[in-house]
Amino acid sequence: MAESAASESSTEASAESSNELHPEPPSEQAKPENSRRYSSDEVADIIRLSLQDENRNSENSIDHEELISIGKEVGVSQAQIDRAVGLLEDEHQTKDKERRLWLRFKGHCFTFAFINLVCVSINVFTGTESFWAGYVLFGTGLFLLGHYAGLRYAPDFVEMAIERTRLHAFGQSAILVAKDANVSFTV
Repeated sequence: MAESAASESSTEASAESSNELHPEPPSEQAKPENSRRYSSDEVADIIRLSLQDENRNSENSIDHEELISIGKEVGVSQAQIDRAVGLLEDEHQTKDKERRLWLRFKGHCFTFAFINLVCVSINVFTGTESFWAGYVLFGTGLFLLGHYAGLRYAPDFVEMAIERTRLHAFGQSAILVAKDANVSFTV
């Protein structure tokens, strides 16, 4: 055992001395970091990640002028930056609208579950000779399915239907006719 420990230490010592005598060639040594090239996606990710922690503090955020100066340093024109900012704002608005629509659908699901649970409970406690709660379950299920299909496959149509329902509820049907592009009147 003592011999194996001594042989291991002598092997390590000889390996260290050989490394000192024969250094690695320059091509195998680590390249300096400033010679690396980054793609535009990597640059965007690096900037996004570096600003992500700083955005929590409002004093560390950048304003539009600073964004333009950063873009000019990178070689991006002001028009391209403005277009990208507009696209980003549109994307945020779309995501917010979709989130609101899905929250309404979740509310519809909870209403569906509550109404049908109450109806089935009443039907079970009053007698199960005829299962009349099935009609309620089927009818409300069709509306829930329609809501889901509209939300999943045509969210703009659902948004338009919600707006029309809101205007009808407040008695503003004349505005609906004026806004509807599919209705034309000839005199």
